[in-house]
Amino acid sequence: MIWLLLVALSAAASWMALSFLGLDAVAYRSLRRAVHRGQLDDKPGPVVKKADLNAFGMNPHLALRYVAYELAYDEVAVVRGSMHPDSSYLSVIVYDTLLQSVLPQRCPGPTLLTDRELDIDEHGAFVVLLAHADPQAGPWLDVSSVAKGVFMERHAEAAPESCSTIEVVQRAALSAHLERLAQSAAVER
Repeated sequence: MIWLLLVALSAAASWMALSFLGLDAVAYRSLRRAVHRGQLDDKPGPVVKKADLNAFGMNPHLALRYVAYELAYDEVAVVRGSMHPDSSYLSVIVYDTLLQSVLPQRCPGPTLLTDRELDIDEHGAFVVLLAHADPQAGPWLDVSSVAKGVFMERHAEAAPESCSTIEVVQRAALSAHLERLAQSAAVER
């Protein structure tokens, strides 16, 4: 009986190890390969860039946008973007070297949000925050105390012409920054 239990535990451990390696191959290896080949820029920047679809082997009806980020614990990245009116789906996701977006049990907050979970206004605009802990200021993605990673948007069917922007602000100044963004958006309309 104990022998059977040991065999079952060994099989379960092997399956878990293979599953983890498989998740790495599917979820993150393609990103690392694309950076290594120079297809993706892994340097943080102010604009969420268009990605070459072939770098990921993805569906041609999916438009991908990405940007590398680097955040200190007391910083929050503010991503401002939009969803095209003809797009049937939008998701925003963070990846890191610990596969947090694939293994959500590694972090307490969300690592993926869809258009149903984002606050998208009547013009298609949205704001999402990247932070190490819940900033209590709107939709956010948990970077799980990992300083460097990749933020990605997936647009189905149609993507807006303009790319999203990303700004890093001090956590203490986040409320004032978001107020200024809301006021400038109201003036632009």
